[in-house]
Parts: sequence; C-alpha cells; structure tokens
Amino acid sequence: MTEQQEFTAEEIKAWRSEYAAGATDDQFFLWLADCRRRNLVPVRDVVLQIRSSREWDPQTKAKVFVKKAIYITTIAALRKIALRTSKYGGPLPTEWIYVDDSGNPSIVSEVMLPDPADKSKPRTPWAVRSQIVHTDYKQPVTAIARFGAYAQTYKNDEGVFLNQTWSTRGPEQLEKCGEALAFRKGWPEESAGLYIAEELMKTEVDDEP
Repeated sequence: MTEQQEFTAEEIKAWRSEYAAGATDDQFFLWLADCRRRNLVPVRDVVLQIRSSREWDPQTKAKVFVKKAIYITTIAALRKIALRTSKYGGPLPTEWIYVDDSGNPSIVSEVMLPDPADKSKPRTPWAVRSQIVHTDYKQPVTAIARFGAYAQTYKNDEGVFLNQTWSTRGPEQLEKCGEALAFRKGWPEESAGLYIAEELMKTEVDDEP
C-alpha cells in the first residue's frame, strides 16, 4: 500500500476553480477525499463530472433531474491501482467476437477483423472478451463487453449514428471498456465507482431541458 498523498492549498483552489466549478462543496471535497484514499491525482487520474440523472421522487411521485457526481478515470489509472496491490499478473490477449452469417456470435479473433465492404475500416464486433490475471484467483478474471451496450451515438433528423470516435475506432474503444470492467471485477474494493469515459454513454451527459 502506498503512502496517502496530500494536496496543497494552491492545488485545491485551482482544481475547485478550473475543474469543479459546477460541483457543490460536498461533491468537490468528497472527490478529493476519494483521490487521497486511492492515492490518485485529481484531474490527471480522476476527473469529477456533474451529470444529470432522472430519479424517482417519492414526494412529487414523478421522475426529476438530480445532479450527481461521477468519477471518470483512465485505463492507465486502473492499471496503476491493480499494480499497486502486487496481485496483477497482466492481461491476456483480447478476443473480439463477431456474428456469423446466421447472426450468432461465433467468430472469435485476437485480431480486429476488417469490414468486408471496406477493408480500410474495422468490422463492428458483437462483443469483446477481456481477461486479466489476478494472482489470487485460479482462473483469469474475464469480462465481456457488448458493442451495443457501450457504443456512443448522436442523433439528427436522419436517425441515430455512431459518433466519429466509435465509427472509426470502435473495436479499440470497446477493448478499453472490457478491460475496465475486468479490473472492477478483479479489484472491486480498489476500483469500485471508477469508470472510464468510453463506458459512459453520450446520452447520459446533461440532457436536462
């Protein structure tokens, strides 16, 4: 376990002004406390984001918007957390899973397959299987992330489309989602509540009217 870090008054003031202006004092200081506990650096390792979420209000008996704090991290920070426990044995090769001509997810490849219609573009996988080694477990920690559950989209008058990043690098984005899920399964206490940006649907971002 690494020694818990301390933040200077100047750092706290700058983070509050530049990166947490929309947060309440409680949300801001809970974020700092969580970074201290995990020995992560605010902003570099964990970003505080305030998002709107619809929740049931028993008093009004209707769904209302509430502002909730979300901690967004990076794959690098999750790897760092795992390494610090001395229980991380590294990743196994990623497996991309594609549907066959019958629509079944039976095609498994350790290399991303090209789009049959345009070899310069990646073929959209059905899912990705990520496996990482936790030395306390007899079997690798395995997580399956489905493309449709994570792909980020936008909507216009013509329909719903993948955003630019997911349309050009979708398999790579999905790989990070699978790895992040595997880390939370393997190290639930150390990485609980930390999500990478690729896991969070664009439609979750502040859609309050």
